[in-house]
Amino acid sequence: MGGLARSAAAVLLGAALALAGCSSGDTPADSTSSAPAEPNSAPDDCADVAVPLLVLAPQNASEPTIALPVPPGWDRNTSLDGNLVRAMIGRPGAGPQDFAPNAMVTFGEVVGRAQTPEDLIDGELAGLQKSGITIEASEPAQVCGLQARRVAYTKNGRPVTAVIVGAVHDDKHFSIALTVGTPENATADDAADRDTIVNGFRVYF
Repeated sequence: MGGLARSAAAVLLGAALALAGCSSGDTPADSTSSAPAEPNSAPDDCADVAVPLLVLAPQNASEPTIALPVPPGWDRNTSLDGNLVRAMIGRPGAGPQDFAPNAMVTFGEVVGRAQTPEDLIDGELAGLQKSGITIEASEPAQVCGLQARRVAYTKNGRPVTAVIVGAVHDDKHFSIALTVGTPENATADDAADRDTIVNGFRVYF
């Protein structure tokens, strides 16, 4: 992988790592830059979703659509929204010293020589490890038919699950990462919400 591509990959997931261990706060939901959609309204190869979806419209014609499941009690936090962080949701109500479960989607276009989906994912994993994170579990996955990898690690003493998608479409190369942080002593409800978000995450063209 070329140096420029490696740098882009490291920046993308490195930013997610820096934020995944932080509380989402109590910012109310905001749908001004996205719209909810009915469950299961995406292509057939996307997983079924039993909760509302936060659908993130592409910022230009070459980008994919991204949809994030929003479990009951979770709200949108727009304080970090931009080109890199496309959405963050969390379950508000935790005290100031507590950790609020949260999920964040980061997005980047990787430029340089031609990349395969596997190259894109490997680049993100390299950036993850370079930041000092030890990957505790890793398994191949698919997100709406796109090649992906699900990984688990610990950040600031708290469990984190990430799904990294490598997408190649019309000669464009994209890395999309979903990062879900849960409390150190996660409850069964925390785990269920995490699985709902991770298993129902959608990226499609």
